[in-house]
Amino acid sequence: FSLTVVAFADTGAFIESPSKKRAPTLVSFKIGTAGCKGQIVITGYADRASLSADARTAIEAAYATIKGTKDVTTLSTALASLVSSKGIKASSLAVSELFDVALVGCTEHTSPAGVEIVISPESLVGFVGLIHFENNAWTLVTSATVDGENLKFTVDTLSPFAIVVNTEELEKPNETGDAITYVLISLAVLSAAGLAAVAVSKKQRA
Repeated sequence: FSLTVVAFADTGAFIESPSKKRAPTLVSFKIGTAGCKGQIVITGYADRASLSADARTAIEAAYATIKGTKDVTTLSTALASLVSSKGIKASSLAVSELFDVALVGCTEHTSPAGVEIVISPESLVGFVGLIHFENNAWTLVTSATVDGENLKFTVDTLSPFAIVVNTEELEKPNETGDAITYVLISLAVLSAAGLAAVAVSKKQRA
């Protein structure tokens, strides 16, 4: 039986505190600008102390906006429109991941164009959208697509990102797990009944 219980506590629109989560794993990346030999680095909110002062300030500001609301759609009008088109209740949305994406080791330029990134988050169950925090505002990353356990997206600027999910999808029980649980319980009941019958039979003979 598989059931995820979603508890918000005092975490705003986060499912749980991002300080307890590891950063998504970088699977691959491609930099559109020719000649750039830099590397993409993914840093989770929990490891923000390792970021530069500017990057740490940005991700902490991003965290504050998410923690300060219970309605994720207030962060981005484009996200609100997407959610409405999918018929998802705004109250069912939450942020599952908050992380920084940076380009390091590129001496040719500081603003790469068309960076294609593939990451593997802890989970993509209930994925609704990817939002990007830039200039103290959130925008929807329209290029984000899910491919199995990976999330692929292409952007022109790098800074904090957050994954938005539908918590109603997280709360759905696993039907296969339910069936297995039912079978195991049935077997246990039948086994107990059999043992009881044997005990009664022995007692009668005695």
